[in-house]
Amino acid sequence: MAAVKHENFTDAFAAAQMEFVPVKKNRTAIVKTKAGGQYTYKYADLGDVLSMCLPIFARHGIAVSQPLKIITTPTGSELRLITEFYWGESTIPALKSDGLCISEELDPQDFGGVHSYWRRYDLCSLGGIAPEEDIDGRTSTGETKSDRQARGNEQPQQGPLLKEFRGKSLDAKRGQADSGPFIRFNLHNEENSFVCFTESLFKTIETEGLTLSGAAEVKRDSKGTIWYKVTKLESDEKAVVPGLATPVEDPRGMKEILAGLFPTPKELKYKRLIETAIQKEPSELHMLIVKSFEGRVKRETPNGELGLLSALDISIQEAREEFAVNQAEGENDYDNPSDYEA
Repeated sequence: MAAVKHENFTDAFAAAQMEFVPVKKNRTAIVKTKAGGQYTYKYADLGDVLSMCLPIFARHGIAVSQPLKIITTPTGSELRLITEFYWGESTIPALKSDGLCISEELDPQDFGGVHSYWRRYDLCSLGGIAPEEDIDGRTSTGETKSDRQARGNEQPQQGPLLKEFRGKSLDAKRGQADSGPFIRFNLHNEENSFVCFTESLFKTIETEGLTLSGAAEVKRDSKGTIWYKVTKLESDEKAVVPGLATPVEDPRGMKEILAGLFPTPKELKYKRLIETAIQKEPSELHMLIVKSFEGRVKRETPNGELGLLSALDISIQEAREEFAVNQAEGENDYDNPSDYEA
């Protein structure tokens, strides 16, 4: 397509952004935990992001550069990944990021992975690029929907397929089946319902204000319909206390929570990396992100810098979804769910 001329950088940048399309999340990351388990999530890698945006930027006269620079700070110096946008003939960036710190102690293989991660993260953040929503969900088996389709019937599935979930419980309703009582509930960020047969968990699921997390076994009934049987469930501490108008809030701040997760001097670099990434998000999301991240780290104990960044990616997405639900909560009435025919 022909190049487009603009009178200034702002016009060029805005016009380029209008042509962006969501970047498909067609890559799957497998994150191993210290406990020996693993979980997966889908993402768009750096190559996917660059393939979408660079031709558009170039058409509007914008060049992108992402150098590594040594930045002097009040406490010393650090290596940062900087994203810069150039326009016209100027050698001074028209727009640039503050930079994201990269540990110089990483071995070459880990350095390459972290470098690519920060390039993608900083470019999307500064450029206003949004990866496509992941509609397939995350599973704890390491196998995605596309993997299963590609595999077909070549080999039998080993063990049950599990789906991880986390979100606010909505529309919880009890029922009775031949096998005993159950409770069916929805989550604000999931399209499908979940079914729990453990009676000791029913009151937790029905309690207003709790965020639930856990895993569910993927089932298929005689009609071929997929449903989710809860096998593990935990809740956060933000239950609404009867008689109080507002939930009981965690008194800790973001820095205190991160300090608790990374208490040793050796882990300081992780604390700084995570804090820097969280601060790139809108301030109203900071506590939602760090609380989600804290819970995920404690449950899964991800290995190394890449494992922590992967966990943070998921926590950021969960925080965005939870914030959107909180904003719209006043517009919805979940006190009178439709009757469920067991």
